[in-house]
Amino acid sequence: MPISHPLLEDDGKAIRDPVWGYIHLPGPLLALVDTEDFQRLRNISQLGFVHLVYPGARHSRFEHSLGVYHLAKQFLLRLLKSDPPLELEDEDVRVFLAATLLHDIGHYPFSHTLEELMPFFVSHEERARRLIEDATGPISRVLRDELGVDPVRVANVIDTGDSQRDIPPRDLLLANILSGTLDPDKIDYLLRDSLFCGVPFGESVNRDRLIKAIKYDPQRRRLAITSKGVSAVESLVFTNYLMYRNVYWHHAVRSATAMFKRSVQDILMHPDRRLQVEDFHRVTEGELLMVLRDEQDRLGLQGARTLLDGVVHRRLHKVATFVHPGERKQGLLHFLYDLYQHPEKR
Repeated sequence: MPISHPLLEDDGKAIRDPVWGYIHLPGPLLALVDTEDFQRLRNISQLGFVHLVYPGARHSRFEHSLGVYHLAKQFLLRLLKSDPPLELEDEDVRVFLAATLLHDIGHYPFSHTLEELMPFFVSHEERARRLIEDATGPISRVLRDELGVDPVRVANVIDTGDSQRDIPPRDLLLANILSGTLDPDKIDYLLRDSLFCGVPFGESVNRDRLIKAIKYDPQRRRLAITSKGVSAVESLVFTNYLMYRNVYWHHAVRSATAMFKRSVQDILMHPDRRLQVEDFHRVTEGELLMVLRDEQDRLGLQGARTLLDGVVHRRLHKVATFVHPGERKQGLLHFLYDLYQHPEKR
């Protein structure tokens, strides 16, 4: 496949991004971005309730998706030039770039929070598959008419979780580039999240060296790194640790997340609820908060309403105790886990 594939050129609409500079979107990919489902991502936060601790963390899944696309394109250009080069067909390039843009299209409001409420909600990858494969939807139409690709292939690259699904090796190869130990998704969210949270953890990552050190391992069919990129990868791994320790798993963030989940769970377990899981699929975060309040008031769920208002107004529950699985508190741990799994016992 020639390296001068038209979708890999820096042509089309230029969008200024604070992390990567200018991101170029050719016409067919811009048509994906202009769909209603993709534009919805402007109102889906990247980090859920992290802004309650780091007020700058107001960035959305929209710009993250653009960043992943941009970085994935740089990865692909590098892999096509590596020794040995990654061999891809023209269609593979179109499928891969579409998948990089659409990888978060199935996200619910407030990032991953609602996904943790199993079995009510499926994963955002499975939701993405449903949106992409919907033959009557705008995304499927753009993929077929503008990009000339099978929507099922794009969905395969994003959603590989179903062990019963027979995914072709070509699609698995592309999936391993998009989502793996070292992938454009992880690199973008670590650098972007650290920037908007105002923490310096991502500043030590040498982005240029990291991209230049990427190569393809044909035996393992996955990305690899040359010896020159080891220090850059080590910086990225340490950044990942620092972000989880100080940002993603901050105690106030976990408190807000738990309170919000409980306020939603109380509605979903009520026998007289009108709100259905499908109602969460296409709403923005502001719209969802209004719907939840109305439903809690109608059902008389005062406790759930208090929890939700506590999240909105940052009246968060404090940590009462910390239970580690390795400690000798197995009785308490099992008791709390049982209450979490079976809310009717509370």
